[in-house]
Amino acid sequence: SGEGGVFHCTVMGNACGKGSSDPESDRRHRDIEKSLREQRKADLNEVKILLLGAGDTGKSTLIKQIKLIYKEGFDEKEREIFRDIVATNILVWLHTLVQSALQNDAAAGPLRGGSFEAEFIDQLSDMDFYSEKGGRFGYLVTHVDEIKKLWEEKCIQDGYFHAHELQIGDSAKYFFENLDNICSESYRPSDQDILYARARTTGIAETTFTVQDHVFRVVDVGGQRTERRKWIHCFQDVTAILFFASLSEYNQQLWEERKVNRMQESLKLFDEIVNCAWFKDTAIILFLNKSDIFREKVKNYPLSDYYADYEGGDDFEAGCDYIKGLYLTLNENSNRTVIVHITCCTDTEQSRKVLESVRDVTFRAMMEKNFQI
Repeated sequence: SGEGGVFHCTVMGNACGKGSSDPESDRRHRDIEKSLREQRKADLNEVKILLLGAGDTGKSTLIKQIKLIYKEGFDEKEREIFRDIVATNILVWLHTLVQSALQNDAAAGPLRGGSFEAEFIDQLSDMDFYSEKGGRFGYLVTHVDEIKKLWEEKCIQDGYFHAHELQIGDSAKYFFENLDNICSESYRPSDQDILYARARTTGIAETTFTVQDHVFRVVDVGGQRTERRKWIHCFQDVTAILFFASLSEYNQQLWEERKVNRMQESLKLFDEIVNCAWFKDTAIILFLNKSDIFREKVKNYPLSDYYADYEGGDDFEAGCDYIKGLYLTLNENSNRTVIVHITCCTDTEQSRKVLESVRDVTFRAMMEKNFQI
């Protein structure tokens, strides 16, 4: 028909480069083409890395290291926020230790026997104790002497020996041993303090950094069970997955469900990720983190108490190899090599070297994906 002929001629004319009689339309067309070319170029230069793993395995700590190593570090406003996070960590962990001691008649004696003001102990056994004027940090500064004395009490130290049963953070000892520095009005958290501070990740956090014109987009999602339903929204166009597992969690239970062993939960999660059809062509890097804590813990809490077939005693290397084997045997894809790093993400220099390796692996994966090399 006539309409069909006009449509055909117009399209063919544009396709053959004859242009249109509308300069404004031509300009818009060129702008769109330019935008598409730039987006394609950007896509070829972007590496998307997804951080996965159960809660409290170190994902957010690596994000902090990226900020320190590749970006501008933490400004004064951020350090002020972390000051309150550090105060919260100390008070919540102390609350947990006091609560545990008060449930034991023998341990409760020193706490209730006159060594401490009854009001102070009552405040620490009540989760609202830091709501007084001055907030959490203000409470620390005001009560630093009592808190230091309480930390040294035998019943509190005995409780801390069982920290793995009480959901006490790995950095508790670090902060309690630095109370003199922390409980000062002029306290400004150091980079190391920020790396040790613990704040549960909720939702999806994203950070980017650029190396040699290549953009690395790192996506961190909460690891607790309630957060995992959000993971699917991050699965599109992933270049590589960094799966985090804690070497030291073999004798710990989930925060969300106290009867479930953390390492068993982590192994189950890794099984689901490494064998997920969605990720069959995605590079997977396994971070066995918290090596510093594991090195000390395995001396006091035998790995063989939790894995009967383990025969390496308290040897650090043997323990690492055994746990690495637990994860790698779950990989059912014979064409996939899972790269493993034994890490301590609170160590900035080690993190720098590991991140360089991750950059190389993910860049190579991106090139293979885009150019089928």
